[in-house]
Amino acid sequence: MANFNYTTPAQEIPVAAGVTFVIVDLYQAEGFAPWLAWPQFVNFNAALKRDLTKIFEAKGLSVRGSFDSYELIPFQDKKASDMYVIPVLEIWGTPEKDFAFTVNGKFTIVLKEIITGELMWSKVIPLSGFNAQHLDTFRPKEKGNFNTISDFLNTGNRNDVVKGIERQYPDLMATMAKLIDAEEMGIIKKQCQEIRRKKGY
Repeated sequence: MANFNYTTPAQEIPVAAGVTFVIVDLYQAEGFAPWLAWPQFVNFNAALKRDLTKIFEAKGLSVRGSFDSYELIPFQDKKASDMYVIPVLEIWGTPEKDFAFTVNGKFTIVLKEIITGELMWSKVIPLSGFNAQHLDTFRPKEKGNFNTISDFLNTGNRNDVVKGIERQYPDLMATMAKLIDAEEMGIIKKQCQEIRRKKGY
């Protein structure tokens, strides 16, 4: 079971920016192996929402709450918020020789206007590729390498995969902290308000 840790750098108490967010659960894109269900990742979603909340609050941005999905955000929370935050992490792999894979991926943060669902902002942070070795005891009876990432992830050394992401997690969060800017979020809030007015909310 991996531990995903990130420490927000110490800084002065920020000036409130007057922008409020709601954070929802990590989104897993269709077509990717269900790696979030692995026991090694049991702490990942909670750690991600916790650390994103710390990053936003360290910028003077308010976080009203975290919810499992957009559908579970109560109306009063939607009404009092400007945008909702959708974290997305995708991983995939390229088969190599000797039952190994090179694992790559990307971490994406998406901000949407909370009433209309209009896309307002997104950033993509690539993962650094890393190697994952298949366990000898799970090698297929027939000789040969795996054809797809699912073949590996379903029967391979999942610890290699989770450790690769665990090592990069602090850097991913640190990069996200640099990309979140309170002044920019204030500008986007005004755009959100304009969108609501145009659509009659």
